[in-house]
This record gives sequence, C-alpha cells and structure tokens, in this order.
Amino acid sequence: MVRPQQNSLKLGHRKAIGLDALPENVAEDTINRLFKDERAELLKDIPPHIVKKAWFTMAHTLLDSGAVVMDAGCRDGAMTYTIAALFPDLQVIGLDMNAEVIKEARGTYRLPNLKFQLGNLYSDLPPNSVDVIINSFLLHEIYSTSLYNERQIQLALEKQYEALREGGSIIIRDYVTPPAGEYVLIEFKDEASLGDDVASLSEADLMIWFSENARAQYHPDGAGFFLEELPPNYPRTRLFRVPAKWAYEFILRKDDRRKLKEELAKEYAFYTEQEFRKLLRSLGARVTYSAPHWDEGFIKSRYVGHLRLYKEDGTKMGPPATNHILVAQKIGEYKSQLVQERRASRARAGSVYLRTMRDERSGAITDIVCRDLELAEVLPFRVTADNKLKVYLHEGVPRGLANSVPRSGRNLDGRRWSGHMTEAISLPVSEVVQVKDLPNADLQKFSVKTFGLRPSLDAKLIEGGGFYPDPTRIDERILTYYMRVEDYHPSFEAKHVLMEVEGYSTRGRIREMDAQSVLNAIAVGFLPSSRLEVQILTLYRLLGLKAEIWGEMPLQLSEIPVEEVTNINSILKKYSQKDDRFKPIKGSAGNIRLVQSVFVDEGRDEGGGMTGLAAKDMEFVVPEDNTVNTAVVLPLVKDLAGEVLAGIVTEYLPVPQRYSGTGMMVTLPSFPLPKDVTDIDAARYFVAEQFKVKPEFVARMGESYFTHIGLTPHRIYPFVVTSVRFHYSGGVFHGATALTPLSHLCDMLYWDNHDSFLKIAAMAYQYLCDSDMSVKRDFDFKISDSFSKPRAHEASIFSPNSGSSSAPLASSASGASQSIFSESDFSSAEPTPDPLFRFPR
Repeated sequence: MVRPQQNSLKLGHRKAIGLDALPENVAEDTINRLFKDERAELLKDIPPHIVKKAWFTMAHTLLDSGAVVMDAGCRDGAMTYTIAALFPDLQVIGLDMNAEVIKEARGTYRLPNLKFQLGNLYSDLPPNSVDVIINSFLLHEIYSTSLYNERQIQLALEKQYEALREGGSIIIRDYVTPPAGEYVLIEFKDEASLGDDVASLSEADLMIWFSENARAQYHPDGAGFFLEELPPNYPRTRLFRVPAKWAYEFILRKDDRRKLKEELAKEYAFYTEQEFRKLLRSLGARVTYSAPHWDEGFIKSRYVGHLRLYKEDGTKMGPPATNHILVAQKIGEYKSQLVQERRASRARAGSVYLRTMRDERSGAITDIVCRDLELAEVLPFRVTADNKLKVYLHEGVPRGLANSVPRSGRNLDGRRWSGHMTEAISLPVSEVVQVKDLPNADLQKFSVKTFGLRPSLDAKLIEGGGFYPDPTRIDERILTYYMRVEDYHPSFEAKHVLMEVEGYSTRGRIREMDAQSVLNAIAVGFLPSSRLEVQILTLYRLLGLKAEIWGEMPLQLSEIPVEEVTNINSILKKYSQKDDRFKPIKGSAGNIRLVQSVFVDEGRDEGGGMTGLAAKDMEFVVPEDNTVNTAVVLPLVKDLAGEVLAGIVTEYLPVPQRYSGTGMMVTLPSFPLPKDVTDIDAARYFVAEQFKVKPEFVARMGESYFTHIGLTPHRIYPFVVTSVRFHYSGGVFHGATALTPLSHLCDMLYWDNHDSFLKIAAMAYQYLCDSDMSVKRDFDFKISDSFSKPRAHEASIFSPNSGSSSAPLASSASGASQSIFSESDFSSAEPTPDPLFRFPR
C-alpha cells in the first residue's frame, strides 16, 4: 500500500489500534489535566529563567518513573524544587554543604518527592544510590574557591560517578573555555566613560580595567591578562587583541558591574570541552552528548549591538556560546564508550550502490543511493491510568556515522554524540506485511519473538505515514506501524537488529520511555531525529492525546496582500496522478560519493585503559558537489485576514516515483550550505541572503538532525524566515512556489512525505495555530495565549537555544548605553559595511 487512506486513520483509529477499552473522554481528560495542572500553581512564584533552566537540563534525561535525581550544590533550592514540581514521578534531592541554605530551602519548598540534604560531594554520596547528578554551574565555583585546583574537579566527578547506579548520568551545565593559545579581536563603540568608578566606565574602558584586575583576590601580584589595543578598523570604534578565554569571560560578566567586582577572583571557564570529555571518559563514562548552548535572550541584550568578535585574520565571528552541556553515562567495563570512523577500508563493495536517473522533462540527471532494503519502524506503546503515553524505543543503537571523519563541511553547531542513538524499532517491511492483517494470536507470537513485547489482546499493527529520509538522493521509504502493548515491560537487549548494526559490541536495548520526555529530548537536540518526533506527534493525534510544547522567542509575522492561496487538497489530489518522468540511465551524475570505512567500537578494560571492542566495515555516502550541511527553511507570513501562511515548494523527485507512481512532493525551500559557512550564525546570514531579508528576520526552527544516520552523515539545519519583504516577484514567492494555510500542512502527517518537511511543518503548526496536537506552555508556566488565538498577530517559535540561561538577565549597574551598532555608527570610509547586515562581514 502506497499510503493509508486518511479516513482509516482519522475515523475509528482508536478502536483499530485497540483503544476502545479506554474512556471515551480520554482526550478531554488530558486537556483538563494540562490546563488545570497543579504544576502551574506550584510554580507560579518561580522566576521564568529558573523554570527554563530546570526544564532544559532535564530534557537531556530519559528516566524511568521513580528515578532519583540529585541537584549538586543546590544553593537556595529553587531549581531543585522546580524539577520536583515539573516531574512528580521522580525523586529529587537537593544537596549543599551550606547549612543555612539547606535550612532555608527546607522551610521554603515542600513536595512529597523532594528533600534537601546537608552534605559534601566528596564524602556524603553513597555508592550506587542515584540515577542522575546535575552540576548546574557548580564546577567553576569549585575550581575558583579551591584556588584553581583541577584535582578538586577530578575528585568531585570521581565521587559522583561512584554514586551513580549503572546506566545513570552526570549532567554538567557550565562554561567552557576556548583552546589555550587562541586570540581574538574584540571591537567596541568608542564611548567616553561617565566616571572613574567601575559602574561608570564605558565597555571599552571596562575591558581595560578587567584586564588589570581579573583574579586579583588570590593573586594580587599576578592579576590580569594580556590585552593589546590596536588601531581601529572603523571610525568611532576601539579594537583590542585579547586571549579568547578572557574575551569570553568578559562577555559573560560585563553587564552586572556589581557582580563583576565581587567575582573577580573567579574563573568561569577553565576546561575546554575536549578536556571535560577526556576527564569523563577516564572515569569509564560514555559521553553520550555534549553541545554548546546559545541563550538568545542573553545574546540579544548583551552581545548584539554592544561588541563584535573577529578572528586574528579579521574574519567576523558569531557570538560565543553562553554555556555548554555534557551528559556522561555510567557503564561497565568492556561496554561501548564510543563508536567512530577510524580509517578507510580495503574490503570489497557491499550492498550499497548508486543508480543514475534522468528527468526526461528537464534533462537533469542525478545519482541516488540504493541498497535494496525497504524498512519499517514500529512504535509499541501503552497509555497509563493517568493518560500518559509511553513508547518502546530502541536505545543505544550504535551509529558510527555520528562520528565520521569530516569531509565536506564543518559541524556548525558543535553538537557531538557518543554514537549511540535512540530510535524506533526497525525491521524489514516484508516481515511486517506478513503479519499485519493476521489474527491477534499470530501477532502475539510475532511480537514476542521479534520485539520481545506482548501486545494487548485486541491490538493490531496499524500503518502510519511513510517517510522519505531524502527523496532526492536516498532510495528508501520508511513505513511506520503502531502497536499497543498490554503492560509495562522492563528493558531488555534487542532481539533483532539490522545488518548495519550487527558486528558491534552492543545491539542496544528496548526500553519503555515517556513520550513527552522523548519529545523534550528531541527539542533540545539530545536526540537528533526528525522522524521520531513526527511519529510520536502523529501517535498523540491518533489517540486523542496532547503533547506539551514549550516555547518562547516571539516572531513578528508580516501581513501582506495575497492574490492566491493554494489549497493543500488540490496538491494532494495530484499525488494520485501517474508521472514517470525519471528513467534510469548509464553513467554517473557525480553528485554523490560512495565511501567504505572501518568503524571501531571502544570501551574501558578492568584497569581503566582504552580497548577496542569491535570493528566493522561500513558503506555510506557523502555529497560530492556540496557539503553535508543543508538549511531547510519555512517561510511564514500572514494575509490581511490574519491567516498564517507557509511558503511551500512542489517538485518532482526521483525516489517517490518508484514507490507511488509519481515523483511529485510538497517540500520546503532548502539550500546546501557552502564550505565558508562554518557556524550557525554564518548559516543564518546565508539564509537571509537567499531570501533577500535582514538576518533579524531569520530564526532557528529547532536543532539540527541527521537525515539518515544509517547511510550518511548529512545534517539538516532548520530555519524560519519572516519579513515584510516576502512578496511575489515574477510570480515566485522568494524560493517557494506557493502559499498555503499552515493549518493545512499537518494533514500531510498521514501521507508519505519528506522527514524534514513534516518535522518543520508540524513544529510550526503547533506553535502558530490552534493546534489539536499539543498544549503550548511558556516558561512562566502559563498556557500561551497564542494557543487559543490561531490568528494572533504575534507568533511564538521555540528555539532550543533559548532554553535556559544561568541567571536572569541583569541590567547594567552603570546604566551604560544599551544602544546597538547601526550603519550610522560607522563613517562612509572604506571598508563600507554591507547594507544588508548590521555588521560588516
């Protein structure tokens, strides 16, 4: 079957999946639970930045009910309490060695699943007692108060690792220093100081003062750091050469002058990310994930318009990360720590090959990747008595391509994984087809044998939408199936895995996870999967349940007169019209390169030394004519009636033609990112150039993700664009071929489609429309007004990079100028700034 009929899913799907035993008002009950959630009352007095920090941190965990979470160095206990309120099924402990703050926390915050404990990290952590230990901006405090003693950091993490249960995690949220020896140029407006005291200094003069006094408390004779003032690049500016570390320290501190003076002795950033990773791995931990984090509020209020950074060669740099997060999991000896590409292979070619197709209408030729394998992904699920959705996923799947050698294009957002992914359960679609229409007794036998799970007595395998990971280049369509299970199943090793996973030391485990937690993990980038997100959102919709969507970062949608709006149904009708324009030909288009390499699986032996656990030959592909990075963009505007409209592209692609008889697909504008785009900020500028808009009208639409981690390291970077400059020009809507109501796009969830299109359309739909898929919350824990106002003039797009800051944004104690750079701040002398951008490139 090419695609399911829409009616088969929208009507009667609850009974078909086996949910007729659930209360008919399950959806209504869920909505009432979310709207009248006691969490709103519990958190009404907690500052939004604390809620953000707690939610963002916990989004990097996937915990079982009853798990024990410790907030190390909990201080006043506000974040600890927030975690306990947000996650009532977890046991939360706040630990601090200050008796006064523990006493105050105990008197202020009380919940059944919360306790505060007076104790020392070095002596009061029982072994194998907790599942997660959070270090939220704690380690730099330990480092500074111990007179910059790295051994104290190592000892603290050693004790924490001992306290973890098997499979538990240490979470580090802190600042990370640039590599030693790096220098940058930092540029300020040339403004006069209002006085000699710190509160009255201009930012440039404050930089000089900071360079003379940093670390003064403990080293009065050795205080400060190197600073050199250079001739300015532009009139009315000042330019300094400074170690990158201290430029970073200054940017983090400069806007709170009082705190700057009080904390002169502290070093916020003392380890590089690589040094943190090396230390954690030396403990035996699997560094599951690490990533820089950019707090959008911090950047807009403290960086943009205040200063600019350049490399020593004059290349403009984007804003530095406001902090980093690392997640390290406790594993045993000879367990897989890291999966990565090691070297080229001399083995003979395997099952992956290239086929060249020609569009007989246009004459264009393209290579596509084939391996003669059609996959299905199955999501077993259950709904608990309190209407929470649980899904069974394949955890710890070895995916070495997450750590492949860079070939074309850089890692733009700096996110790294251990090579162990969480995915839906995969198997050849032929195995599913054999049983999907058989009686329940046969399904029971198949499921127990294949998945290790026992379905409910009335369950069936129900087909969801189909997904094309890359309909331009990868000849695969992945079908989704849902199956209800009767009861909770403890985690167990996966019974069957695909050939691409065989040969490693681990097969991964099948584990029940909270579906909302999985969505949270995807939102912050911990799980880099677009398809899994859409699969779970679709399941929520099928069951009449609602996911929670946490959001902020308002975008102004421009109102424009629209002459023609495309009805999505008219496009869908064309899906049934046969079109076989793509034909196989001999030769090669040269746009894809087939690579074969050896991937290694490494762990620790009983002595703590690194040892090889397995090695595997693997074939994969990389773009030959572009980088591995692609920007997919959702253009958004409103018509004069306030309807939110999306710019879409309809095009004919070779892969869908083989499966559905037509290559026609609805997609979004996309652009290969060139090699000179080396960070996220540069990618945003590049997207702005493509749409002829200013960069402030371009925002990230979530974190990057892999298109098909089993075949290619290709990554998608999603963006949204909105501006009054969206208009028709020569009949084209700036890269899109049609405008359609955004609210209609989620009908595509039930049809075979492109992963990237579905993810971005679904995200936008939840945030901007009167969605029946989700309840939207902002971080002051109120139901967002935009949820009930589908045509609100101000829309809200969630950016995981605005997930949290370490502290509320403090205003400058000096009342220093908050104005931003503008073109008038520079003379007309050469070099002339690019008029499209606020800063010269």
